[in-house]
Amino acid sequence: MMLFDLINALTFFQIYINQTLFEFLNIIYLIYLNDILIFSETHKKHVHYVQQILDKLQILKLYIKLFKCKFFKKELFFLEYKVEKREISMKKNQVQIIQD
Repeated sequence: MMLFDLINALTFFQIYINQTLFEFLNIIYLIYLNDILIFSETHKKHVHYVQQILDKLQILKLYIKLFKCKFFKKELFFLEYKVEKREISMKKNQVQIIQD
């Protein structure tokens, strides 16, 4: 009997989700593994974009855990970067390490 581990499962999921949502990729969202960052210029557009992504995920029977979601944030950390309305920057402690 052979056991099969899910080697590279996150890589395959990344490819799958990119193919699933390709029509929106880099236009209204970025994705890294299981993190989806949806961005927009207005609150109204943001609601629309979130609905588009959630609808597409639901059609494919991909579900989210609501407690892990953050909606309508003006700033957040994504892949070790601080993302704000018109600015992306490194965390201050990372900049300090480089400066020292």
